[in-house]
Amino acid sequence: MPEVKGITAEKDRINKTAKITVAAEDNLSVDTISLEYMTLLDEEWFLVGESSCKDGSAVFEWDTTDLIDGSYKLRATAVDSNGNKSLPFEKIFTVDNTGISKIVLDKDNCTAASTHITLRWNDVTDTDFGYFAVEQKNEDGTFTEVGTTKDTTGLHVQKLMPDKEYTFRVVGYDDIGNRGEESDEITLSTKSDTISPAITAFYPESKAFNSKIDISISAADNAAVSSVKLRYSYDSGDDKVWYDIAEITADSEKAENTFKHSFDVLSMNEGKIYIQAIAVDSSGNESNAVVNEYIVDRTAPEAVSDLTAQTGEGNIHLIWTVTSEDTEKFVIYRSEGSLGSYSKLAECSTKDYYDTSAKLGSLYSYKIVAVDMAGNKSEYSNEAIAQITDDNIKPKFLGFSIKSGSSVPANPKLKAVT
Repeated sequence: MPEVKGITAEKDRINKTAKITVAAEDNLSVDTISLEYMTLLDEEWFLVGESSCKDGSAVFEWDTTDLIDGSYKLRATAVDSNGNKSLPFEKIFTVDNTGISKIVLDKDNCTAASTHITLRWNDVTDTDFGYFAVEQKNEDGTFTEVGTTKDTTGLHVQKLMPDKEYTFRVVGYDDIGNRGEESDEITLSTKSDTISPAITAFYPESKAFNSKIDISISAADNAAVSSVKLRYSYDSGDDKVWYDIAEITADSEKAENTFKHSFDVLSMNEGKIYIQAIAVDSSGNESNAVVNEYIVDRTAPEAVSDLTAQTGEGNIHLIWTVTSEDTEKFVIYRSEGSLGSYSKLAECSTKDYYDTSAKLGSLYSYKIVAVDMAGNKSEYSNEAIAQITDDNIKPKFLGFSIKSGSSVPANPKLKAVT
């Protein structure tokens, strides 16, 4: 005859739809398990369900939402594959679908600032208290939870917009998740925002450009950054005359935002140019102006005219003289064999370069181009030709392929590493 070994739930106090597990065993196998319930005062059992037994247990979903809070007796019976029925197994559980009492707001101590509202309420005496939840009313009349607390009777609702009405309510939950009765609604208005935003980053840093400047501005505010104003000036003195470039509007207003703009300087006068950035928040407050200095430069650097190529130990050494102060790098081009068909070999910022990829016996021709900080390129340099004709480099013995002290078989094959 099968035997029911136990009835378990996730907790002794259960609510909503509770998961009930019944364990049973038999000398052969348990086929099905049935589960029933009744109150302690009734004499009639009601069926929860009947389920097949898998690996010695069956799981039931007991819907308690329509039951009156109180104690209930559960009874489980197992049947084996031969139809033998177990003795009933009973266990008492408490059904609790009632949340904590209604929350009473302390309206006299609820306050508003420009970007946050502080709500306060009276404590509850319910012994099964779990936590408080603050809910904010949406435009369609629904509510969204914006914060919870279990240790305090108050909450700061942050990241609000200035000069705007907000409606809230507070509800309590017990320790098994039952929702209590909501408080009365309270509507408060945030105050005007008088705090200015601040620019936290302005890129690129000072540099020369020949066609466009890709500007990136990051700004932060206590409420929301809505836009950035960009202006330029040619004046180097304190009293600059500013000309508008653009006002970049944020895709979405938030406390931290990054703004990007590509400023076309292709038709502007060469020389120094100053770009000013001012951040604006959602209330119209403006940040302090931040100014970066740039150089508009479309003049190419002088071409290198003294490029030489010297053969070394397994390489070709290129040497030249830097001709312009604002040269940032050099682009090295190489032609092999037929000479005349050049391809890019490398870039460097020094005044010499070692071509270590040159092969013994091959004839190479080199030219270089100077590039300044604005990206302007010089004409090609003079041509330098070189060839590695002799291999005078002695090989270096680096060791054996088998480590010192290793065990080896008879007649091992050794490989020297050079």
